[in-house]
Amino acid sequence: MKIMQPKSLRTLSAFCVLFATVSLHARQETDLPITIQADSATVSELEGTSVYRGNVIIEQGSLRITADEILIESQALRPSTIVAKSIDETTGHARFEQATQGTKGNILAQGELIRYNVNLEKLEISGQASLTQGLDRYEGDNLSYDLPKGLLAVHSKDGADSRINLTINPKPGKP
Repeated sequence: MKIMQPKSLRTLSAFCVLFATVSLHARQETDLPITIQADSATVSELEGTSVYRGNVIIEQGSLRITADEILIESQALRPSTIVAKSIDETTGHARFEQATQGTKGNILAQGELIRYNVNLEKLEISGQASLTQGLDRYEGDNLSYDLPKGLLAVHSKDGADSRINLTINPKPGKP
């Protein structure tokens, strides 16, 4: 069992504080209006679902989600889950962008499928998944990110040819 050194504990603590700031910023924006642009929409108020198709752009404050198709599930007239997916590889990946208030930098996530649990502030990205925050970059086949906890998990496909790729930059400041 490896014992964590004090420097590692400081880094981990700073990492968690930065992500708590991201989470607080996201919560403050949930009362802002949501704007949606798409080629078509199907809305079921009874089921609490809406599906938007064709170059979909959803914005709320600094949050921006783009994809070929986006499903929004609602509870009590508030979005609870947003699922964005890429249908056509030529149009690119589904994208999730969120400004942050910390020094870590804004979040940009991409993949073939992005599931965002609004209430829990959790991202799940699959299919050529990547997440960039500031100068740090995480890539794999599947990626999950719990914003309030600052917990990031990256997984590759099964097989020897598939691996994850991480680029983590040292933070300026005291050692």
